[in-house]
Amino acid sequence: MMSDKVRDAANSGIENATDKAKSAAEWAADKADHAKDSAKGLVDLAQQRAKNVTNTVADAATKVRDKGEQWVGDAADSVQTAVTDGYAYAQNGLEHFGRDMTAVIRKHPMTAVAIGLGLGLLLGRAASSRG
Repeated sequence: MMSDKVRDAANSGIENATDKAKSAAEWAADKADHAKDSAKGLVDLAQQRAKNVTNTVADAATKVRDKGEQWVGDAADSVQTAVTDGYAYAQNGLEHFGRDMTAVIRKHPMTAVAIGLGLGLLLGRAASSRG
């Protein structure tokens, strides 16, 4: 009798301990699965954010490149305009100078010949003293 009661109590205790160990193992497995799912979610979120940052940086780089190309094109246009305007101004100035000199020479031909001879003499002396 007493041994039956002890055996029943022992069996009941073993079953109780087994049930509790089984429950604890299920609880731990459930928590491990939950932690695994949470970690996977964090990894997916990190990958998505990294992809978004990469796309944003690529878009910004494209915009910078496009803006740089636009600036270079604008600068080239400005330089071309400045050179064209400068050439036209110089050509126009030389035409006016030529007309003015022709008018002065026609008005004062003897003075122009004397100035020409004087400049020729000076250039000849300068060239002969160097050689």
